[in-house]
Amino acid sequence: MSAALSERSDGDSVALHITYEIDYFCTFDKGANAGQSVFNDKICNVLKERYLFEKVSPSDLAVLIDFSTSSLN
Repeated sequence: MSAALSERSDGDSVALHITYEIDYFCTFDKGANAGQSVFNDKICNVLKERYLFEKVSPSDLAVLIDFSTSSLN
């Protein structure tokens, strides 16, 4: 039951990011332990093609933030 609720929560979070056109979705989740996770590579690629959904890790996001702030100087 907790796995099903977790996957539903993941889907709700992704839908919110797409709806509000948030630039990046930051997570460590790779969907490895779930059967049909919204975070597996295949589904993330489809979401990126259709909705410009961009899943990044916290370290990737830190690099993006550092790059964007350094380009301001």
